[in-house]
Amino acid sequence: MTWRGPTYRMVDGERIDGVWCHVWRRSRWDSRYFIDDLIVFADGAIRCEERTDLSGLEKLLASDRIAVTEPGAPTLPDEPSKWLSRRSEPLTPEGFLREVADKIEELNGRPTAGQRCWDAIQHFQQEPSELNRTLLRDAYVAVPPHRRIYVLGDMDRQDRPLRILLTEIGVAVDGDGPTVTADMHQEALAYFGPSPVKVDTRSCVTRRA
Repeated sequence: MTWRGPTYRMVDGERIDGVWCHVWRRSRWDSRYFIDDLIVFADGAIRCEERTDLSGLEKLLASDRIAVTEPGAPTLPDEPSKWLSRRSEPLTPEGFLREVADKIEELNGRPTAGQRCWDAIQHFQQEPSELNRTLLRDAYVAVPPHRRIYVLGDMDRQDRPLRILLTEIGVAVDGDGPTVTADMHQEALAYFGPSPVKVDTRSCVTRRA
């Protein structure tokens, strides 16, 4: 999903910033879909023909009034291996709803799910306890599924160090990847480096201090 901006609306003389993307909206008069703009504002208001909010958007997605992928378009074939796949998880209504929630956080200058995941990575680096690894796993799972493969901002690794680190020793990564060992955990942790990691809060691309 590609987001564009900036845009805004005025409320009682105050500028409310927003961003927008394309979705497919079903006509009120028949079953045909057409492309429309979905606009998300910092105050949580959402507009796509009508004004709504996150709860209302969830209902529109559930009722197929709004679709996040082109209705009727052929689906991609399943990948033979999740571990070897270079493809992200498919965009779903649930994942899109999480992404919209992230956009509201971003517009308000608050951490997104990806940034909270980076905070959890740094916390685990400082104190690599099992509790902090569990908190890191929870933070990673909170990222919209179609964006998890790029949380590290590394197109080559595609979150593999993190996926290894979050898999229990003796278990295959992603169910069909290599079986994790203690040495693999150490190698994955070393990927992040001994120095603090500075994060570009807009793109989540890593920068070494």
